Amino acid sequence: MSNSSLQKTFALIVEIKSAIAKLELVFFTPYTEKPTKVKTSLYQTENFPSLRECISDFLDEFKESSKWPQCCLIAANGAPYEDSVEIPESHWPEINARDIEEDFGIGTVKLINDFVAVGHAINRVHSQDLKVIQAGEKVEDGTSIVIGCSQYLGECVIRPSKDTDISNFYQICETQGGLKQFTPTNTDEWDYYQYVMDQTPNLQEEYGYLPLEKAICGDALIRMYNYICEK
Repeated sequence: MSNSSLQKTFALIVEIKSAIAKLELVFFTPYTEKPTKVKTSLYQTENFPSLRECISDFLDEFKESSKWPQCCLIAANGAPYEDSVEIPESHWPEINARDIEEDFGIGTVKLINDFVAVGHAINRVHSQDLKVIQAGEKVEDGTSIVIGCSQYLGECVIRPSKDTDISNFYQICETQGGLKQFTPTNTDEWDYYQYVMDQTPNLQEEYGYLPLEKAICGDALIRMYNYICEK
């Protein structure tokens, strides 16, 4: 039996950052190694009052079509709780999975943290797409840490699950590592710490300390560059 003759399952994949939402429609069958992309679009969140309007616009051409999604995964840069999530630094209202199911007639909608999604995908990255920064000795069934530095500092921990007999089964643990304190370990880092705190007094008022992601991510990269130039 060919793959084309198998029942296709269509899924809506949504990735949300504070400023951008990426929507992708894919399909898969029980025998396909990876999903096939049907459509991908990027939305500036400032131009839409909520995620609902983005989904409505994205799926408009698939109304009354066999390509209407049966399931949906939303990966958001927030902390999902009881099927809801708030997007930090965004005007969007809280996103609720059950509301999305009801509004669009989608059978199942799941909400996860965006870096949990990265954790699930990392083991599927091909070796030719990886660049070794520092070689080490691999430990079988060892714990791994995934870190991503962009506008925010994303972190997750991947560890083998002890609750199943299935091989290669991992538990993905999200963290809020970007909010931990930036702790200088030498004179240069201390001088940089003082520079950032002088440049951004609101951080002291808001947090009472310098969060790591505010020291090395997003706009902090510009401050870091200016600091080096002024030394």
